[in-house]
Amino acid sequence: MISPVSDPAHAHPHRPSTLPTPGARGSMPTAPRRTTFVFAGGGTGGHIYPALAIWEALSARLGRAAGALFVCADRPVDRAVLGPAAVRFEPSPARPLRRSPLGLWRFARGFQAATSQARRLLDAMAKNSDQRVEVVSLGGFVAGPFARVALRRGVPLTLINLDAFPGRATVMIAQHAASLAKRDASPPTNPASTPASTPASTPASTPRCTPLSVYDIGAAGGLRWNLIPPIVRASALPPGDLAHCRQALGLDPGRHVLMVTGGSLGAASINRLMIDLLRGARGGRSVLPTSWQVLHQCGSDPAEPNALTAEALRTAYAHAGITAVVEPFTARMGAWWGAASLAIGRAGAGTVAEAWASATPAVFLPYPFHKDHHQARNAERLAAAGSAVVLTDHALPEPNRASILPVLDRLINDPAQIQRMRDAGHSLGPADGAQRVADLLLAPQRA
Repeated sequence: MISPVSDPAHAHPHRPSTLPTPGARGSMPTAPRRTTFVFAGGGTGGHIYPALAIWEALSARLGRAAGALFVCADRPVDRAVLGPAAVRFEPSPARPLRRSPLGLWRFARGFQAATSQARRLLDAMAKNSDQRVEVVSLGGFVAGPFARVALRRGVPLTLINLDAFPGRATVMIAQHAASLAKRDASPPTNPASTPASTPASTPASTPRCTPLSVYDIGAAGGLRWNLIPPIVRASALPPGDLAHCRQALGLDPGRHVLMVTGGSLGAASINRLMIDLLRGARGGRSVLPTSWQVLHQCGSDPAEPNALTAEALRTAYAHAGITAVVEPFTARMGAWWGAASLAIGRAGAGTVAEAWASATPAVFLPYPFHKDHHQARNAERLAAAGSAVVLTDHALPEPNRASILPVLDRLINDPAQIQRMRDAGHSLGPADGAQRVADLLLAPQRA
């Protein structure tokens, strides 16, 4: 668990400090005037869901005294997640960085357009003198342009890192914040040369950036990062015990459930692995007994035109005699986690946080094509605690069958081991990062 320190401001500049426990100051902080929180991040559920979780915590405390704007990617997954949430959102013209000449051109054009959008939106908010604006960056290509504009205008920015290795956008934002803060803290070498309209010291215009991280990332980007627990939205928390959640999903409450998730975009190699699991490691008996039930979120990624469809997976489960619920996307992740005896999935920050929060035993197959392999690092704490197993996804059918299926076979047939993993998960402590961030955003000194 993360323990509070008495004064994070005096922590070592290269040592991560921690935020105080929610409610530790005695009374709950409140904002004196209406605050609009702008959440910048999107493109995957891993960037959007934490933003929603923080907004849930804020709106529960402030009610009508707060508003929110989500600046997201112009992708179907963003609309699928944010639409039902009944929040205001603006798709950003930003594009991810690609190394090809065309990709670089699209990135540059998108960055410029997204910067113009950020200026327009912040200008409109600045016209309302009764409104306070806070920008919260969740990383990713959408966050970079908006956070950069916020920093240059002195709009309070909370920079949140969710992964064991911060992404390019998060590092870029941190470096820009550190550079601006250093510049503003340094007096000019020749004060006489400073224009009369520009005071040598202008504290009010100094960019304010509060860096928060779920993982210890040292002094990434030249900033000192405050540690917070994982951030999980309320709808991803189990609404009851195993039996209750299974009944709510139309499953038999007395039978084990295997949950399979590849994240909001799905995971083609995990979907293929499930077909192999049904057929057996070498075409023999199914690794998954018919006494087990399955919840399978298979995704729908337009970049994977040859991926297995939900219908193809439903057919495979039916032929194997397995009761299965297969969906490209589900809004009931809390019930899914609550129903699961064992989960298989990627190790993105969101999936790891939700496994942590629900204490669900998990087999993580980190995405194999990230250069920094940050997903493997994401799952280290759960693996060290004994609540998860981390395996290599070789992204090839034969190596995966040889290395992964035997491990799944052993776990599925060892309920005592699954229970030990669940007990270990309960020892990790609360995943209350959303409440910690809300505490900081509502602290009196920020008003």
